[in-house]
Amino acid sequence: VSLPEGAAAGQVVVYYPPVSKQFSTTTDVTSEKRIYLSAREQEAGQMLVEWADLGAENMKEMVLISQSLDRSDADITISYTIFDEQKQIISRGTQTVALKAIPDSYALHNNFPNPFNPVTNIFYDLPESGYVRMVIYDLLGREVTTLINETMKSGYYSTRWNGRNQYGEPVSAGIYFYHLQTGAYSKAQKLLLVK
Repeated sequence: VSLPEGAAAGQVVVYYPPVSKQFSTTTDVTSEKRIYLSAREQEAGQMLVEWADLGAENMKEMVLISQSLDRSDADITISYTIFDEQKQIISRGTQTVALKAIPDSYALHNNFPNPFNPVTNIFYDLPESGYVRMVIYDLLGREVTTLINETMKSGYYSTRWNGRNQYGEPVSAGIYFYHLQTGAYSKAQKLLLVK
């Protein structure tokens, strides 16, 4: 949260979905030139932060840290009131911010269902943006089809394979592999197509 010029005190309240998010702040609480109070009620999905500068050096920003408790994106609401050194309100408002859940590490999960016929879902996690390629291979290592071949943003994703090759033709029953490749990660998993 960027604070306006001349901000000497303020109150910020964050409202968030308690089942999917958790919040904290990294603002310096050890300063001898600032009074700082913070309270969080996780069950209610609220965090309150209040501060007052005691010296001439005013706080420039407040950093809020969001931790995802699940894979879901969420909207949060931030209400704020900011005061100057004369205790006059210099900024007040409410903002809704869309938070995108970002995984901590790369992952290629088991497809579901497995075995499958005719369609299966493949789930994967990308902690950073970049080029992503996912390919289906047969048991002999031949490329059957490419599911993903593009630059993607960080996040939680899924894609589907319909049991068809790159020409749209149904493939025979058997064991196949799906391979996820990024600039920093590579992993393959086995799947079974039944007829």
